[in-house]
Amino acid sequence: MPTHYVRHVSVRVPWHDAEWNGRVCDDPLANSSCLALRLIAENRDDDVEQRIAKESFEGLTPEQMPPCLRSSAAFLSPHSYTFKSVMEYSKWSRDHKHILPRAVHLPAFGALLLPYRWMLKDSGFQIAESFELDAHAEREPNKPSWLDNTSWVQHQDNQRTLLLSFA
Repeated sequence: MPTHYVRHVSVRVPWHDAEWNGRVCDDPLANSSCLALRLIAENRDDDVEQRIAKESFEGLTPEQMPPCLRSSAAFLSPHSYTFKSVMEYSKWSRDHKHILPRAVHLPAFGALLLPYRWMLKDSGFQIAESFELDAHAEREPNKPSWLDNTSWVQHQDNQRTLLLSFA
């Protein structure tokens, strides 16, 4: 296989205090490293996590599931998991209300690949240019006005091109 087809993939996972074994941390409140990841920091419920410390993700209700699971916290677990993913914009933007929650399946020993660099405007369009992909900043919407301030690629065709090319 030619080397230009070989790509390195790094997977960001939150730190876990007792291996990545498919369980809630032994001492969730002492694990401050997960607070560095916005998705976890904004959705973590310390009281719930402290009560279910060391519990297997398998036995938790959806309401008990720690947000770190959505950031590949169980990537070395021998169990598969399914969780509901909600696009943050759909919670508060009327222009995104149509985007409904979706079930995401994480296979045993699996991890979620989140191509941050590919989906950020600053780097995504540079990547598109270097690979001669059909993704262009000119397509990006500017309405509603808050979209000008987001770092993420928004246009459907740009997203599709970048995600499929990454995959």
